[in-house]
Amino acid sequence: MKGIETALKRDGAVITRIFPRVDPPNEIAPEERCQVTVRLTAREEVLEQQEAESRALERTESIRQKFDRVDGIEIVDYALLSEADFSLADLRATCSAGDDSCGGPGTIRVKPG
Repeated sequence: MKGIETALKRDGAVITRIFPRVDPPNEIAPEERCQVTVRLTAREEVLEQQEAESRALERTESIRQKFDRVDGIEIVDYALLSEADFSLADLRATCSAGDDSCGGPGTIRVKPG
């Protein structure tokens, strides 16, 4: 997880938030794997510039790879969206049933290091 934290600090100028959904939301046996859906957001103006968009896509892939290296996690879906294109449907896709923290503490706000 340290690699993910380092990446988030480094990428805060490009990636603004990360919305993970972990299924199942409750604790599982050590030999089982959680399935994780991840949505990452970036400012619209970042994604409108080809060089900045390429950097954001590279960062997205780097973060996905770091999540994949965590034991017990399987990334089943991930996408980079502009903040303007991120919808309520995307938010629901990253919220577990009964998760009152969705969109709040359940999200990861990225801050530059």
